[in-house]
Amino acid sequence: MVAVGGAWTTDSTVFLHGGHREECIDTVDKQFGYHTVQLMARGSVELFYGTTRYEMEGPWLWPCFPGPRIRFHEWPRGQAWEHRWLAVSGPRVADWDAAGLWPRAPLQIRPDQTAGFVDTLSEAIRLSRRPERRARLRAANVLERFLLDWADERNSTDPDAPSWLPHVLSVLASTHQPDYRAVAQEVNMSLSTLRRRFRQATGGSLHDYHLESRVLSAQRQLELSDDPIKVVAERLGYRDVFYFTRQFSQRVGVSPAEFRRARARADDEVG
Repeated sequence: MVAVGGAWTTDSTVFLHGGHREECIDTVDKQFGYHTVQLMARGSVELFYGTTRYEMEGPWLWPCFPGPRIRFHEWPRGQAWEHRWLAVSGPRVADWDAAGLWPRAPLQIRPDQTAGFVDTLSEAIRLSRRPERRARLRAANVLERFLLDWADERNSTDPDAPSWLPHVLSVLASTHQPDYRAVAQEVNMSLSTLRRRFRQATGGSLHDYHLESRVLSAQRQLELSDDPIKVVAERLGYRDVFYFTRQFSQRVGVSPAEFRRARARADDEVG
């Protein structure tokens, strides 16, 4: 386990921050470079993924992820809501995302489900704050259970999602230059229909998700190998290392070299 800035990592899962506010009136408005789970136990929130708007009241779950600009705040203004959240990054998170476990749209929680989701996320937050490696490994496992429960409920309430979304997400995450029209044909849709339904399901575009997946894969390779940046770029299908560096920097906030140096400094501090 190593410290990375203000975060802690269990080698494959980096816990960035998390917490609980009983009376929240904060506004979040940003383009995320990492993943979070958000839970509202009570109150009302207005949420935007890009221009897609949700007005949520009562218990809700929603994700944040690299890609579209995401904004949420209390609704109506000035009326507090109860907020829990946990932010993570790292190779294991990229694997969860590639497997379709990281959702792309909010989910309303039934009253009988609320306590279970609250307890599980609260346990993950509590464990993620402890310095012991075993506790943080348990936090990653608890968070995975939380995501699996979320996926099960999402699939039960949206019967269309299992039939096409996991396959599309897998192709976009594993293909260097996906043929979007061919992907649409594989799930028996026109390209325009797939674009529309994908945005409705995830809040972002096909291309944004593909780019996000490539950058997450790059982060994992930069963390786990000493391969030259040019080799990492070529392995991900980039012909121009400068274009790769620019795209990585835009989505992560630092260059690939700076990202790797930060990881190396954290390792040196522990060693």
